Amino acid sequence: MTDLLEQVVHPDYSSEDVNNVFSNKPLGNLQNEPKDINQAFFSIQKLYQTQLRGFWELASLRHYIEQKLVPRGLRPDILLPDKVKTDEQLAEWNSILLDCSAKIMQFLIQLEQQHLDKTNGELDVEIKNIRVFDKEPSFPAMESKLSKNLDNFKRSIRQKKHYKFQRDFRDFQEGNIFRNKNKRRFNANKAYNKGFSFMR
Repeated sequence: MTDLLEQVVHPDYSSEDVNNVFSNKPLGNLQNEPKDINQAFFSIQKLYQTQLRGFWELASLRHYIEQKLVPRGLRPDILLPDKVKTDEQLAEWNSILLDCSAKIMQFLIQLEQQHLDKTNGELDVEIKNIRVFDKEPSFPAMESKLSKNLDNFKRSIRQKKHYKFQRDFRDFQEGNIFRNKNKRRFNANKAYNKGFSFMR
């Protein structure tokens, strides 16, 4: 086996497993082994992809917060009030919106971490289950295909994240952060200097 299927996953899983066993709920997938090798590799690839998406989403959110950036999809699209007329008022308005975005991003980090922990637990089970097929003649070829598929998947995620980060970084550099009604450009540095914390 390659390291991919030899690695040990250490999620916060044991307590959840115990609670599931000593409850009146069905155990579900915790007791179901894959019926065949094809199903096993299909299931484990989906879980690895979910794990990779979760990992890169967490990394993205944390780096955006660290660098005081907000992805386009998390910037509030609220109509600028007519009474906001001066550059100082505009900076204050946009600082409030950015603080809202920061709080949303912090909340998303919590949700993504919870989901990633759950995925790691499920992946740990699937890694154990798939080992029952390691004597199958087709196992090495399928394992190699899995590794290549995941490498391509990871490469695709990295490229997309890099492109979006460069785009969002450019937005903040150029002051094109919000679609304000009067099209006035927002000076992000001015907002930071007014006490914008991004971590309230």
